[in-house]
Amino acid sequence: MSVVILVCTQHAENGRCTSQELCEILERIKPEIIFEEMPPSFHDEYYKERSRSNLETNAIRIYSESHDVKHVPVDHYDVPSGFFEENERMHKRVEAISSDYRRLIDTHAMYVGMYGFRYLNSEYCSNLFDDLDSSIRAALQRLDDKSLTQIHISWTAIMERREYEMMKNIRIYSIEQKYDTGVFLIGAAHRKAIIQRIQNENESAGVFWKITNHDGLL
Repeated sequence: MSVVILVCTQHAENGRCTSQELCEILERIKPEIIFEEMPPSFHDEYYKERSRSNLETNAIRIYSESHDVKHVPVDHYDVPSGFFEENERMHKRVEAISSDYRRLIDTHAMYVGMYGFRYLNSEYCSNLFDDLDSSIRAALQRLDDKSLTQIHISWTAIMERREYEMMKNIRIYSIEQKYDTGVFLIGAAHRKAIIQRIQNENESAGVFWKITNHDGLL
């Protein structure tokens, strides 16, 4: 049975959270397959044209220079046009009225800078994202703006759908292809939900999951 190791990350560098640090994690794991939180349609822009880049793709490019590794985009779910812009608008409104939101955003950035991937792969990070979501919900109640509330509801539903699709695509690939060790790179905001989905998996899924944490592989 294939082993897939969950490694949570973020798309931008900050302090100890860098593409080089992620590459060193990959060096320790030595995966044959890297599953990416990326739609297949973005692959050429990141890896052929190189018109776009982020922390994960930079790390994968560095690692690929000295290792024979496949990287497979598994985020096949198409989000509606303007979806991320609308979510950003909602967050700016929340930020303007919520001191809890601002404090949690600052705390998260500070911890990422200080502790890097050890923090991103910890319960501390998952709990902070829970608190952040609670602060958003509380602020939206205060704002009492139905359009903003709907944006948050849509965001939550689409994130759940994306997580389902990514897990499904990893499962299908692992049933159809033979490999020993893979890595799933995904943003830390998804960590808790992905772990819950992993716990609901069974051996018939064709994947044995390992979860990184601050006391484990990192």
